[in-house]
Amino acid sequence: NNTGQTINGKTGNIGSDINWLNAIKIYNPKSDVVVAVIDSGISLDHPELSFRLAGMVSENNGISGYDDDGIGLIDDYVGWDFIDGDNDPSDLNGHGTNVAGIIASAHDNSIGISGVSHNTYILPLRVFDEYGQGATDEKIILAASYAIDAGACVINLSLGKEQPFSIPLQESIYA
Repeated sequence: NNTGQTINGKTGNIGSDINWLNAIKIYNPKSDVVVAVIDSGISLDHPELSFRLAGMVSENNGISGYDDDGIGLIDDYVGWDFIDGDNDPSDLNGHGTNVAGIIASAHDNSIGISGVSHNTYILPLRVFDEYGQGATDEKIILAASYAIDAGACVINLSLGKEQPFSIPLQESIYA
């Protein structure tokens, strides 16, 4: 609700928003929806997002060094880093954290921004490095497949203009 207030040293333009207050009147959010954010990762200790991480229950309650959820990756507690091939999808670029915040930040805590779906859980899948590069078709397709296997209801994939058109990627998305 942009009333022209000043946030983080910047003054907004009155009415320059998404009409969220009107939308929330008819919005009937589902609980426990998982959105996979295929991007540069997520700041796992971010105050708006750390409690919104999807978490793989069987991995968190499982045996260390074992693929408890059967998805094919070991100890993938809160997602996966397809750049480094490990279970730490921490954001070294900032873009994935920004995207996740737009999706799932709380709307009533007076911190930063308000997400459009604050009941959502985020599954961070890192395919971009700290420079916003490194995402190959293979990594993106593997991340999308992982998201589906992990039960994500929505996949957010923010590809930039540097990502060339790819028939295999297009076919995997429409499959």
